[in-house]
Amino acid sequence: MCPTEFTLPRQDKMTLYKSSEINYTIYSEGAIFFDFKTVCPGFDAMPGYTYFAQLSLNVQHGQEYYFVIDASYRKDMAIIVKKEEYLELIEKDKNLSRLTYQESKKEPIK
Repeated sequence: MCPTEFTLPRQDKMTLYKSSEINYTIYSEGAIFFDFKTVCPGFDAMPGYTYFAQLSLNVQHGQEYYFVIDASYRKDMAIIVKKEEYLELIEKDKNLSRLTYQESKKEPIK
């Protein structure tokens, strides 16, 4: 699986690998765009590919949002899911890598 770059406006880019979980605290509110990009170089007889996805969420104070990124889907690479679906997915993955980030207060998203 090729790495996926995850970017929020005015924030550092993060690189996600297979079985990554990010707990990202956002202080800004309102419509925020989440950008995803996966680039896989070709090898042997397989051609390379690039996938892009963008999610827009209306972020509200105190709310939690869950989404799943799967670069194997050509459509809907990043989808929003309910908390129950998310918990079910991560429970099955024994090799999950957990990352924690937060929005920069010096350089906020909005």
